[in-house]
Amino acid sequence: MNYRPFTLSFLLLSTLYSFAQPDSTTVMDYLRVNNETLDPGSAKTPVLFDGDFYEQQLFLFGETHGSAEPHSVDIYLFKILYAKAGVRNYIAEVDDTKAWMLNSYLEDGKEEWLKKVFASWIRDTAQWASQENFNKYRELRKFYQSLPATGKFRIIGIDLTQDYSLLKEHLAWILAQSKPVKGAMYVDTLKQMVDTITASGRRELAGFSRRFLGQLSQNMRLAGTTGKNHKQFLHLLRSFSFVEKGVTRDSILYQNFVDYVEGYDIPDEKFYGLLGYFHCLTAGFNKVPTFASLLQSSSDTFSGKIRTMVMQASSGKMMLPLTAQLKMVMPRVVIEKALRSDPVYADGRYIPYDLSNDQPMMMIKGVEYLKRFSEPKGITLFRLNAAGSPYAAGKLSAEVSGFQTLKFTDPGAVTTDAFSYILFFRDAHACTPLPR
Repeated sequence: MNYRPFTLSFLLLSTLYSFAQPDSTTVMDYLRVNNETLDPGSAKTPVLFDGDFYEQQLFLFGETHGSAEPHSVDIYLFKILYAKAGVRNYIAEVDDTKAWMLNSYLEDGKEEWLKKVFASWIRDTAQWASQENFNKYRELRKFYQSLPATGKFRIIGIDLTQDYSLLKEHLAWILAQSKPVKGAMYVDTLKQMVDTITASGRRELAGFSRRFLGQLSQNMRLAGTTGKNHKQFLHLLRSFSFVEKGVTRDSILYQNFVDYVEGYDIPDEKFYGLLGYFHCLTAGFNKVPTFASLLQSSSDTFSGKIRTMVMQASSGKMMLPLTAQLKMVMPRVVIEKALRSDPVYADGRYIPYDLSNDQPMMMIKGVEYLKRFSEPKGITLFRLNAAGSPYAAGKLSAEVSGFQTLKFTDPGAVTTDAFSYILFFRDAHACTPLPR
């Protein structure tokens, strides 16, 4: 599955369905004492994050890609969790190779690393290829440099391989510090495959990697990687091996993350991640286990220790790739108007598109209550899991109708099974696309 979040099926309008809602007075009374305005430019710690919140092990912020403001909230949350919860690991929706490049940038400050990662996103017309995201990584680097040597953090990439041209460089670096092993045929074959492989050969590489891992269990010398990069090599090889027919992307995100934690022996450390909205839900939706729900249900390390915050929005915009599929389903007059709205979209790669959860295309019942406690152009934090919460007794604010329909897999699930906080954005701006 391509890591770009928008597909043709995602953009097809579906039939609205009914939502179970608690009494409006109950909801309003609850939200009145469980909301807080956020200012990402300040150092103020949210009062709605209590002691129990900071005791958790994994913190996730699920966003809808393409809006500018979530990037500032992302670094704001990470700094708070670094200071208050002891988080030293930043999970990103990137592969292990891009994580290696981003970590190299954090360490030496050479923007060539950063530019390689973003050039890949630009080529793929990905929503990560924005000025706001680029600036955020610069800010992360400033934060990294301000920390003592014993307090540095790392970026962990858990996605499928996104760019095989970068993988070639990564593998070469891993092997460069290995001790050569005569007759290490598997290493030589792996290098040859990576030199020429494309995404269409992903399953062939996966099959080879499984055979390679089988050989390693019998004879470690075949690895040819007895240097300091051996753990990286094994993790990369295992990440290739997880790809199989019928395996979902979220299950691969899960396997990559669990393998990283086990391979680097860091089960007691704390983690924060910015990922797409769906990946961060701690309950299954549409009969598909999400990344977070797999951790909740299948991981002894993280089960019961996850706090998810999700983005919801009203009257906002997002930077949407103008793909061939989108052109087929969106009226030409709408596209042309969007392209004329701002010179930064004039080259036709992206358009600024409506992002609002109180409209039929992406409707979430319950937004009308959130709006009453929020301000125009503002960001408001809502806590859903406090005592007496109506969100612990129904599905309000959880299920989505429109072209991105989301319905609980378990009919008996409630909102707090999926997330504990909502970050509500009003009038968010679309990201600014980076030039080619």
